[in-house]
Amino acid sequence: MNEAEGRLLHVPVLLQEVLQNLPTPLNTVIDLTLGLGGHSSAILAAMPPSSRLIGMDKDQSALDYAGKLLYPQAEAAGVELTLVKNDFAALGQWAAAQPSLQAQFILADIGVSSPQIDLPERGFSYRLAGPLDMRMDQSRGQSAAEVLATLTYEQLADIIHLYGEERYSRRIAAKIVAYREKRAITDTLTLADIVRSAVPKAALKEKQDPARRTFQALRIYVNDELTALQEMLQAAVNLLAPGGRLAVISFHSLEDRIVKRQFHAFAHPCTCLPDLPCCCGRQPAGRVLTPKPLTASAAECEANFRAHSAKLRIFEKM
Repeated sequence: MNEAEGRLLHVPVLLQEVLQNLPTPLNTVIDLTLGLGGHSSAILAAMPPSSRLIGMDKDQSALDYAGKLLYPQAEAAGVELTLVKNDFAALGQWAAAQPSLQAQFILADIGVSSPQIDLPERGFSYRLAGPLDMRMDQSRGQSAAEVLATLTYEQLADIIHLYGEERYSRRIAAKIVAYREKRAITDTLTLADIVRSAVPKAALKEKQDPARRTFQALRIYVNDELTALQEMLQAAVNLLAPGGRLAVISFHSLEDRIVKRQFHAFAHPCTCLPDLPCCCGRQPAGRVLTPKPLTASAAECEANFRAHSAKLRIFEKM
């Protein structure tokens, strides 16, 4: 990907809402999902000299692109920039090797970045022809094609129902299994056509393409996204300095539900009965700054269709 392609493909969502919730001082910032550096570039502009920005991503191509954008900007601002190839699911292990590190702000923009969706060779899109991959880190793990070839009908149906919230999951799984008995499912458009052929005709007239939910489900499964999210949230709160903030942007209900519940658990850890004095000894880690998630303005939604489903939640550590 060249720089012009990157600029066209990437528009950071809820950017103003993120910037409006930066704490002070801002000595150390960690962007756990660096992508092409859109959020980090704007945050860097608000950081004082001698502060530190750590950008993390498991996609090496994203790190390479973001580095070209951020290193000159960081040098001009006197900010120390460190880029790290790491899955945020492994944030705890990485943090264990940085025992003195404390951050004032940690950002996680969950989900697939625009370039990953829009580049056919990554295999995320049900609209573009490409190999059925869907791995955010293409150097490891099973591709979506391998998953479709090996899982049972019951496993596929459960995954599509749970992660895609798809009401026709069993019909879709049955079509996939029937098709793969004749030939392998290795490209995105073939899978999209299989899904569309499995749903009732009325579903084809809905605003959302019926293939979207199945593609979402496979992407979540291939990358183990929900487990990774829960592990990241705990590790990130542990990395925060007192008064530091963790900001998480999610794009669908499963992710948002996990973030909401985990933030509530951080703020209200007591497991005792409500009418009795606390005897468990568990103390709040901080407070939730967003009882309701922040969402994109009408203007942002009009300018960037991916902002429609974005939700931002923020937790502040005591």
